[in-house]
This record gives sequence, C-alpha cells and structure tokens, in this order.
Amino acid sequence: MRCLAVIFVALLVLTGCFQAVMTGQLRPFCIVGTPCDQSNMGWSYETGHVFPQDYVEAIRWYRKAAKRGDAVAKDRLTRLEKQLRAKGNWPPRPRQAKGKPALTPDYKAGWAAWVREDYLTALKLWRPMAEQGDGEAQRNIGEMYYEGWGVTKDYAEAVKWYRKAAKQNVTWAGVSLNRIYEQLRAEGNWPPRSRQAKAKPTFTPDFQYGIYAFRKGDYATAVKNWRPLAEQGNANAQTRLGETYRAGLGVTKDFKEAAHWYRKAAKQGDAFAQYNLGLIYHYGLGVTKDYKEAIRWYRKVPHLADAQFNIALLEKTLRREGKLPPRSRQASKPPAPSASKQQKELERLRRENARLKKEKQAKPKKVAKKPKPSPKNGNAGSGFFISKAGHVITNQHVVNKCKRVTVGDNARKQVAADILETDRSNDLALLKISSTKMASAETKSLMRKLGIKIVPLASEGLMRSEDVELGEDLLVAGYPYGEIFSSTIKVTTGIVSAMRGLGDDSSQFQMSAPVQPGSSGGPIYDGNGNIVGVVIAQLNKRKFEKEFGSMPENVNFGIKASTVRQFLKTSGLPTKWSRRSKPMTTKELAKVAKSQTVMVMCHR
Repeated sequence: MRCLAVIFVALLVLTGCFQAVMTGQLRPFCIVGTPCDQSNMGWSYETGHVFPQDYVEAIRWYRKAAKRGDAVAKDRLTRLEKQLRAKGNWPPRPRQAKGKPALTPDYKAGWAAWVREDYLTALKLWRPMAEQGDGEAQRNIGEMYYEGWGVTKDYAEAVKWYRKAAKQNVTWAGVSLNRIYEQLRAEGNWPPRSRQAKAKPTFTPDFQYGIYAFRKGDYATAVKNWRPLAEQGNANAQTRLGETYRAGLGVTKDFKEAAHWYRKAAKQGDAFAQYNLGLIYHYGLGVTKDYKEAIRWYRKVPHLADAQFNIALLEKTLRREGKLPPRSRQASKPPAPSASKQQKELERLRRENARLKKEKQAKPKKVAKKPKPSPKNGNAGSGFFISKAGHVITNQHVVNKCKRVTVGDNARKQVAADILETDRSNDLALLKISSTKMASAETKSLMRKLGIKIVPLASEGLMRSEDVELGEDLLVAGYPYGEIFSSTIKVTTGIVSAMRGLGDDSSQFQMSAPVQPGSSGGPIYDGNGNIVGVVIAQLNKRKFEKEFGSMPENVNFGIKASTVRQFLKTSGLPTKWSRRSKPMTTKELAKVAKSQTVMVMCHR
C-alpha cells in the first residue's frame, strides 16, 4: 500500500495535478463513473492540466455531475458559464418569446445547436428531416434518446431511430444499435435473441462495422456482418468475404469459396475482385489453372500496372507453348522511304549540321555549373506541421529504416525529430521535433510561436472534413529532389483526376499536379487553404512505357485527409476539421504552405 501511495503521488506530480489536489481543486480517489469523477473530468478540461483546454467539454462534464447532485460541480458550472457569458464566448440562456417563427429544418443549424448543447432546438430541426428519411438525422435522434439529451431517456425510441438509420447504412448507426442491444441484454431489460421462427431478428448487418471489426482483428464479427450483405448482392461485401476465405481470416481457408465470391463481385464491375479473380486463375487456387481466363480478368483492370505486367508475362508463356500466335513485327514497321525522299532528307540534315557548326564556332564555350548535391548521408522527403508541439506528418516510406530523422527549412538547417507512430498500410508516419539547437532563426521563431500545447496548428483546424471532388483545383507543396535545384520550397498546381487511387484504393485519390522524388509527405491544399491530402507517390513512367508503349503524364496520387485524421486519432493526437471557405489566390496558398511545410531527412 505504501508503494501504491508513492506511485499515485508521483503521477500527480508528473501530470501537474499535485498542487490542485493539495488545494482541494481536484478530489483524489474518486471511483470511475461517479459524479466526483465527472466533476474532476470537467476541471481537467477547464484548466488544461490533463487534457487540452476545452470549455465546451468542461461544461458537458460539469452538467453530468451536477444532474447527479454533485454540489462542487454545480458551483463550478455556474461560475464557468457566468465567466464565459461575461467574455461573450458562450451563448446566454435562451429566452422565451411569444410568436416565435417556426424553425426551418436545417442539418447544419441542428448540429450547431447540438454543439452548444441546445438539444431541444437540435431535435426540432432534425425530427422533420428524420421523418422524411434523412439517415444522419435519424442516427442523431437515436443518440439523443439513448443518452437522454434534451428528451427523457427512452431505449425503445433510441432503437427505433437507430434501426431506421442502419437500414440506410449510415456510418456507425449499426455500431450504436449493436451496442444498445448488448447493453440491454446484459442489464436484463431486453429479451434475448429468440429461437422461434416467428420472432424478429435483432441483428442488423453493417458493412462499416465489419470494416471496423476487421481492423481490430475480430474477423468472425466482420464475416458475420458481411455475409448477409454479400448474399443480398453487395459487391463490396462480396469482395471482402472472398478476401477472408482466401486468407483464412475468421473462416476456414477455402480458395474455391473465395473464387465464388470474387466472381460475383467481379461480374458487378468491382476492380479489386476482377484482379484477384485473375490471380485465382493465374495460379490455379481452388480452380483449374487457366492462363487465358486469367488474362481475360486482368484486362478488365487496365489501370493496374501489376495486371498489365501479368498479362505480358502470361502471353509470353502462351506463345512459347504455341497456344498463341507469335506477335507480328512487320505491321509495326513504317514503309521504307523512296530514294528521292532519302536524298532530300540527307541534304536537309547536311545543311542543318553546317549551320549548327557555324553557330557553335561563333559563340564562346560556357562551362556548365554543377548543381550542389544534397548531403550524401541522407535522403530527402517532405512533411508539414500538424500541431503546436512540433508534430510533423510525412510518409512512412520516407523514414523507413532510418537511423536518425531530422526536419527543417532545408538540408543544412535541420533539427532532430523522433518517430512516434507509423502506418505501413496507409504509408503515414508521425514525427515530433525533439530539439531546436540546429534550427534556423525562422524555424525557432515558428516553434516559439507555436508553444507547447498539443492542439492543431490553426485554431479552426487544418484538414477539410469533405473528401476531394472530381476536377477540384489543388496546390501541392514540398521539396522535390532535395537541394539539387534550389534550397527553397516548391509548389505546383493541378486538379483531382480521379476519386480513387492506384488499385481502386478508396483511401487515396489521383491528381494531375506534378510531383517528383522528394515530394512524398508534402501537403495538398484546396482553393481555400484547407489540407485535403498528403502526397504519396507518382506512377513509374519507365515501367509503364516499357509495358504499354507510351509514357503517362501527370499521374500522381495523394492520401485523403480523412485517412490522415484517422491515423492521428489512433496515434492519440487530437485534431479538428478545418472550415475555411474563403477562396485564396495561388500566391496566398503558397504563403500558407511555406509556413507549414518542412524538409524531412532520413539518415541511414
């Protein structure tokens, strides 16, 4: 017990709460979930000692404790609301007015009321929308009845609205519905699943919840959610189910069953299923090996370089075996020019050669200056600040297998950085500056201005909540080729060329903005200065030209902001969505990028 007491005091000192406990502001030894604990949570958010300072969150916790009779929470709630009203930072209590006009249903206005905890106004705005079939409004009303926000807590009513939203596959509606089922069964307030044939099933399959369970490693739950949807004809669920049978995740490995579900999804045009079905026939997994059938499915995904490579490989094998006719070379050769044309072309080349020799003799020789090479002990990439504590986002492949990582304005003005988190599947990495000893004056000034609290770089957030739109204008910032051309930041512009990335990856998008080696990890901005993605890669032009005979131009890819924000949330870094809507010029966007973008050096 003495050791536990020493450890508890040490934790209080480390978190800056020891003085608060000694002065009575923070009450120790509170049981989790009690009004005492809720009041302490409100104090933590109000003062910013344990969590980032957030008055909205502080008031929410104080209200929870006050409703359960905690006197300390009531006093703190009254004091904080009075203080915020005096500063104009909190809306006053709504006043009743006669003849008030009816509210027009508006989802955004309802959300604004929800944020300031005016749940009655939110309910009045959302209920007409929910009754007309709006899934988001249905899910939110279900949450209000579940928590008892603005209405009397009513689980039956919550289940009713959750079910309506889940039928439309609204994100997290199925998760919330399953959560309330399990809670009520555990409490004995809801009948268990009946085995009678006439009883209504209580389980509602949810594709998004299946994805959530799969990422957590709960493959059985993922299969349970995907199978009913796959049987109903959902191509995404069919592809996912085929993948579980191919890898043996949550089910017994069965290539024949995997081929069955891949085929169903492929017939509906799912590119991932078409490519995997080609692999099934290519290697004879659960089916008879058939190169021609594999080629047929590979050809349905011409945008995949791996599929085109496999086509060339299989066609070469079939020609060697005599199952395909040899490729004719005569048809590709242009007809030989006539003798007269050859003589005219030769004479023209002679005259041109003589002219170039005269010009060369007339001009003095210039010695070409060699570009300054980047430091030999490191490879350069790009990144950008994401918090005031010096957190930086970049690509995982930029810092892969590095003995040491530094960031800075250029290759000769760098500061050491630690690798906090990496995500190889999404190619993301989170760094944090550990010292300002070798930083430039501009970097030191920026870091002093940023402070030490872990909050977004901009108070209104950095990344846009909505995904990019097809044809949308973009600006890309970074340090391509390190310092070969110059030591300054470079920006390029382009548009969104496709809503999905290589291999039909929904977490990425394709863009026409030029990027080069060294651009990886740089930010991608929309026309209002919001970050909408992170540069990840460009198509291998030489390989593509070798396979298809032509070189693609401006085929580059970025990671969507929603994927980046999910990575930051998993890494424990709070973020906010950016709501900037004022259009900016390219010059203004470049100025924003210059203040946020850094060069990332990998030292091996």
